[in-house]
Amino acid sequence: MAVRPHPTKSKMEPGKHWYIDIGRGKDRQRLLYSGSYEDAVEIERSLRQSPEHIVPVVAKISELVVPFLEYYQTVAADSTVKDVNWVIEGHLIHYFGPLQPRQITPAIIDKYKRLCIDKGLSKRSINKHLSYLISLVRWGVEMNHCQPLPFRIALFPAKQTKADPIKPLTKSEVDALLKHIESKYRLLFLLMSDAGLRRSEAMLLKVEDIDASRKTINVRGKGAKYRSIPWTTGRLESELKKTLKNRSEGYLNLNEPKKKRPNPVPPK
Repeated sequence: MAVRPHPTKSKMEPGKHWYIDIGRGKDRQRLLYSGSYEDAVEIERSLRQSPEHIVPVVAKISELVVPFLEYYQTVAADSTVKDVNWVIEGHLIHYFGPLQPRQITPAIIDKYKRLCIDKGLSKRSINKHLSYLISLVRWGVEMNHCQPLPFRIALFPAKQTKADPIKPLTKSEVDALLKHIESKYRLLFLLMSDAGLRRSEAMLLKVEDIDASRKTINVRGKGAKYRSIPWTTGRLESELKKTLKNRSEGYLNLNEPKKKRPNPVPPK
């Protein structure tokens, strides 16, 4: 095994692109790796110490990404798909991309964890990254594109990734904020503070979701489940009636279109 600079890409970006040769003779495989020389050597060393991970040529992680994301769009919410795509394209593919799943070792996973911690990522975020990697490989195995991981990836324990409890605003803090909010954002704020809606729920609420006769709000929440919420305070009721008086359909909360800035006149 050996790590060598890529013959052409290294000329354009020195010190970034490498070939990792695995095995010898006819059984030799060549991986293209983009990253530091130290990381390439670390991967080469891990593979050299685990010769059982050298397997016949099958799909690499980078080759699984596009079909996996196409599949994932059919089973997950748009926000989740965007997050998965951001993690894979922004992190996983740069480190695991040139490897076949069967070639990933515990040492390579540990190295990835250390790199992420050095970049300032939380252990909770790293667990999310690795869970996406697990899902990608599991899908690849089910589609017969690759072999499974040869071991179970160890995530950080829950006690190390538990988020600090969220402290709700006090009544006096909410009242103080409301005094300084622009009038066009008062309804959006009150839907969250007084009615308990999530930000996305409040922003997507429509006139058709308001039942003025019963003084209730019909909210479509997580899992496409609906719940009915009463108008809880007089100030929320006042803002709702004010908006309903001026709008008969569509979204309750609208952003005003931004005015285009005139093109600067070039100096003569």
